[in-house]
Amino acid sequence: MKNIYYIIQGVFAIAIVALFILYFSDKKGMSFDARKNADSICLKLPIAYVNVDSLLRGYNYSQDMNEVFLRKAENTRANLNQKANSFQSEYVTFQKLVQNNGFLTQERMEQEANRLQSKQQKLQEESERVQVELAREQQKMNEQLRDTIISHLKEFNEAKKYQVIFTGETILYGEDYYNITAEVIEFLNEKYTSVSTSKPAKK
Repeated sequence: MKNIYYIIQGVFAIAIVALFILYFSDKKGMSFDARKNADSICLKLPIAYVNVDSLLRGYNYSQDMNEVFLRKAENTRANLNQKANSFQSEYVTFQKLVQNNGFLTQERMEQEANRLQSKQQKLQEESERVQVELAREQQKMNEQLRDTIISHLKEFNEAKKYQVIFTGETILYGEDYYNITAEVIEFLNEKYTSVSTSKPAKK
């Protein structure tokens, strides 16, 4: 058994020496720049990474979608605030009437109190419903944006031939030449511009 072990070790050693000889003999005839380029090609792997935060800030489609969503959310909240202020005004008026004995009967005061309580409950339910709808719409927007980016990345990679494209948030360190964020942003914006300009103008 020991003889077989030593034989295997010897074969490995000879193979490694042969590889070194082939490697350096091939590079002897190269210039310094050629050897440097060869080394960089050997060292650079077919992978890349994209910084998602920078991508979303630089991608025009993402900016436009975000602007539309924020405008809708702002309008929705403004509408809710207006209704809340109206309710608050009615409630203050009700309190003043109670303090000044402004109701002709106890029954009429209870009716108004019940109406205001019901209105407050409806406002609360509407507020919760709106928050859920906005959250769902934001999730749908994010999914649509993600699908669009992935679809275009596949097209982008047809020429680049990367084996893997990571998101920058999962990488603790990476050389700058693996960072293709700027290239991807430029490609995505070109696609978005071509789609936008091909759409008929709204009358």
